[in-house]
Amino acid sequence: MSAENYNLIKNNENNMQEIGKLIANDPQKIVDLLDTNDVELDEEITAIQLADTLVKEMPYSDSLKLGTAYILAQSKSNFTGGVSNIDVYSNFENLANYWEDEEIDEEKSNVVAGLIGGIIQGGVGLTNTIIEGKNKKKFARTDLASKQSESRKAIIEGILAEKKAKAELEAQKQEEIKKAQKRKIIIVSSLVGVILIVGGILIFKNK
Repeated sequence: MSAENYNLIKNNENNMQEIGKLIANDPQKIVDLLDTNDVELDEEITAIQLADTLVKEMPYSDSLKLGTAYILAQSKSNFTGGVSNIDVYSNFENLANYWEDEEIDEEKSNVVAGLIGGIIQGGVGLTNTIIEGKNKKKFARTDLASKQSESRKAIIEGILAEKKAKAELEAQKQEEIKKAQKRKIIIVSSLVGVILIVGGILIFKNK
């Protein structure tokens, strides 16, 4: 495996793990993305089913790749609204190169650039960059099912990692609450003890 292909696989793995974290935290973002791309979803859909649907549809939709690239850029900005055109393009390039085995012609590249222009300011200016980047085959032919399997695995890893992190944070909060309650009990008990001692002394003096 060439260094270029290795980097492409690792970038996709990182992107899919990030998508997994987003599914764990805010699955509606992925639901909305799929809805926007006319992907039919069950009303009661699980996180794993979302992952399955995304990797099933991703290879065949530049619009879905672009929407995913934008969401990843949003995530990088912590959803503050400061989305970078460069980040969106970089994410899109990684996704497109990973999923597409064949070269993309200029006409198709212009369509994708137009989509970018509809999402982020100045996106149409990326047309030439996209054409240049997609006029070379970036990824050797690989079994599509293998790519989908690896992407699904990475998304699930992201979901589980985020759920574990949230569970650990919740456990830490509960532990802090227990410690605070224990300190409160000790303080109250100490005050009661002092009051009893002082009361006993006063009673003894008054006798």
